[in-house]
Formats: sequence, structure tokens, C-alpha cells
Amino acid sequence: MAGLKESIKGATGKVSVKKSSVSTIPDVPENVEKAAEKVVELKVEIKEKEAELESKGKIVTDFCGDVQDRQGFKGLFSKSYYVPAGKFGQLLYSTRNMYKISPESEADIKKLLGKAYDELIQKKITVTLKEGVLDNETLTAELESLLGDKFDKFFDVTPKLVAKEDFDKDIFRVVKTPEKLSEVRTVVEPYKPSLK
Repeated sequence: MAGLKESIKGATGKVSVKKSSVSTIPDVPENVEKAAEKVVELKVEIKEKEAELESKGKIVTDFCGDVQDRQGFKGLFSKSYYVPAGKFGQLLYSTRNMYKISPESEADIKKLLGKAYDELIQKKITVTLKEGVLDNETLTAELESLLGDKFDKFFDVTPKLVAKEDFDKDIFRVVKTPEKLSEVRTVVEPYKPSLK
């Protein structure tokens, strides 16, 4: 039976990337130069359209987010809404029950949510093998016979807070006011809604 080091051979080490040099091609056919010019022109247009899309999309997501919040406080929460889109029919606004939560904000979140904290937030732990352990034969041998009291010699433990299922719906029942909801969203930041 192969040892741990042999089993994961090739899984460690750094990848070196060689920087390539860029040169200009001196003689290009006219059709290639025209095509390159068109590519640059289209890239500029795309950038402009993306900026316009972002601007118009924000108008829609802000409006729908306000509707979603008002409905949520009435107990009528919905993750998605169809928005009339003129000659194009409908646009779908949708949110996910996913949030950016910093573990450093745990005390603030507990204060804001009170007794509902345990109902709405879950702490998950990520365990990562420390860098260099697998490159050191002594540590690798010790890892193979690891005992509980030596765990932290090899692993970094990182806590992560995550919203529990239906947080997006249940938060309205817990906070009860738009002001408190706004406070919670400063430390439990929802992911950006999508428009399709």
C-alpha cells in the first residue's frame, strides 16, 4: 500500500508561469487589419452596452427589491417576479438565498437577530492542510499516524457563517421593519439578483 506522500504525488508545489513577450506583426493583409479594427470597434460597443445594461438593470432590481421587501413583511415573500418588458414580453427578476457574511461580523449579527440567530445562521468550518506539510517527509509520516491532539499542527481551521435554508423568507418575520432589515443587510449582504 502506498503512503500518503505517494498517493498525492504531484498535488503540491508551485506552478511557474513563464512571461511571454508580445510583438507586433509588421505586415498584415488589409482584410486582417480591417477585421482587427472591427473587433476593437465591437469591443468598445460591448463595453458601452454593458454599462447601459448595468444602469437600466439597477433601476429594475431596485424597484423589484423594494416590492420583494414590502411583500416579505406582509408574509408574501417571493424569490422571483416577472416584470413587463414592453414588446419583449417579460423580464424575470430572481434572487437566491445566498449571502456574503464575514465571520468577523458574528457578534453584530447575533445582536441584530437576537434569539433568531441560531434559526437563521449556521457556522461551517473549513479545514485546510497547512502549506508545506506534504513536502516534508517527517510531517507526512506523522500525518499518516495523526492523533486528535496533533490536529492543529497540520490544519488551519476557518469558520464560515452561512444563511440557513429560507433565510431570505424568514428574515422578514424576524426583523419586522425595513430599517432593521437594512441594518441586517449591512452584515448579511445578499448576492446581486439576476435579470433574465
